[in-house]
Amino acid sequence: MAKRLLAVVFLASAVGVGLYFSSAPRVQRHKQAESARAADASMRQSQAEAARLSEDRARLQSPAGREEAARTRGYLKPGEKRLDSR
Repeated sequence: MAKRLLAVVFLASAVGVGLYFSSAPRVQRHKQAESARAADASMRQSQAEAARLSEDRARLQSPAGREEAARTRGYLKPGEKRLDSR
């Protein structure tokens, strides 16, 4: 009976110690996963911004895009007159 009780106490102690020492790697793994998710989200946001800037650049390099940009700044074609909207 005493041997069996000693074995159960030893086994329970071993499980407890194992759980205690395995908690740090689990916490570290969770932190690393969270960091990886944040980096992935930041990368996706940067890629979306780069794609938007590339589209804007392509649009502004086209003749229609240059004309649109010039008109938003108030430029007129030769011979055109500004209409007053009163």
